[in-house]
Amino acid sequence: MLRLRLTHYSRCSYFTSSFSYISKELFHPDHLHVKAITNLLIGVHDNLGLPWGLTIATTAILVRTVVAVPLYIYAERNQAKVSHIAIECQQNRQMMQAKLSNSKCYRNLSNKRKLVLENQLVGFFE
Repeated sequence: MLRLRLTHYSRCSYFTSSFSYISKELFHPDHLHVKAITNLLIGVHDNLGLPWGLTIATTAILVRTVVAVPLYIYAERNQAKVSHIAIECQQNRQMMQAKLSNSKCYRNLSNKRKLVLENQLVGFFE
């Protein structure tokens, strides 16, 4: 949890000091996430025997793949569900319009009120 220090800064040094404070809090070498990233980089460097430049690039690609592939699969599954539901909504919208046109109450409404009612029902299924 970030704790803000109540100190008086001059206008120019306030941004630098707060940035410095936040960066020290987030990237302190004793924090667990910094240690994990450091150990990952050292492990890839030692096990693959790559130079440090290639180690950093390889680790970045590896981490992006590990994070992005599950998110991509999750997004594709959700898209399949949404497209399936959209087809059902289109069918339900047509059925609702047919039922509405056969309704006695609908026939007794003014044209303006019919449009309002249709827009409300059609908007529900879109």
